[in-house]
Amino acid sequence: MHRSLEEARAADLKYRTHFKRFWFLYLFIFLVIDAALALGLIYGIIPLVAQNCMNAAIIHVQGLSIKSPMNDQITLDMNSTVSVSVPVYARMEPQEFEMHLPYDPSQAIFMKLPLEGMDVKDKMHITVKDWDTEILNGQVWREFAKSILTDQTLVMGVKSKPTIKIGPVGVGVDLKKNITLKGFNGLKGIMLHNATILDKPLEDGTNVMVDGMIPNFSSFVLEVGDLTTDIAASGIKLGYAVIKNLTMVPGPNYVKIYNHVDPGFLNMPIFKDILNQTDVKITLTMNSTVYNGEHVQWLEGPLRETSPYYATLNPKGADTLVAAPGNGSSTLSVALQGDAMKPMAQANLLTF
Repeated sequence: MHRSLEEARAADLKYRTHFKRFWFLYLFIFLVIDAALALGLIYGIIPLVAQNCMNAAIIHVQGLSIKSPMNDQITLDMNSTVSVSVPVYARMEPQEFEMHLPYDPSQAIFMKLPLEGMDVKDKMHITVKDWDTEILNGQVWREFAKSILTDQTLVMGVKSKPTIKIGPVGVGVDLKKNITLKGFNGLKGIMLHNATILDKPLEDGTNVMVDGMIPNFSSFVLEVGDLTTDIAASGIKLGYAVIKNLTMVPGPNYVKIYNHVDPGFLNMPIFKDILNQTDVKITLTMNSTVYNGEHVQWLEGPLRETSPYYATLNPKGADTLVAAPGNGSSTLSVALQGDAMKPMAQANLLTF
């Protein structure tokens, strides 16, 4: 049934009159719906997307350096990349990483590391250079240092509450990650070569010089300072040795070792025979670490507690090495070769 022209005009006039009378009501309903959708987006969808992006982020740490060790602070370097997929443009505001040990019931923070704000991209580079950070909990940091020395892998917890801005909207998210790191694994594989009895002791009392190689399979650069260790062979204490200005970098570390051997051994034929034999097992009982004239207790204590360490004098199948004199970590004059060096080629990456 078709309406007449007059009926259509009457209906149109009715609708327009109704809208003029109740337009404010329709506007109010529209604004309420629009506000509800906006609140749902701001407090529901955007936080969920931001948190999911944070949960899915993958961080690779290419280098972690502990330098200038003191009893209450260290200097830290870190190079890392962050991979994350974000559906929209976002920016991460400045934040502060808090480090702890996941297995520590107290979850005490032992160190903090501030990070600058950055645009969130598929791949972000994070570099921290020469940051002086306070050791906030000496006992927990000491446990962490002990794990670095002894464990093949160790875990460090990181937590933060960064703000991610998506457009004008800032959303707080929780970052909680456990980082798996490569440790020194008990300094296994120390090699000693070129043991030489000096005709005249040096001014510091050194009477035997030895070239050494200390492997570092870890992800860490660790500045130690002057390392002193007692030395023994076949259960007989020979004296003590010093490595000066030692800095452990990933890979082989070639060092000069200044030995203070009991003078009574020097002219004994059996001692000279030991220096020339192959595969002689040397026991190292760590004594002290001194940096800038100060004993570093958090490093010195764990080294003592985890002793003895072991080295091999004149290892069979390894070429002779000669470390440059002076510094603890140095260049190599005659390189080691063979299968003993193959594990050093593995990349030292950390992921969380």
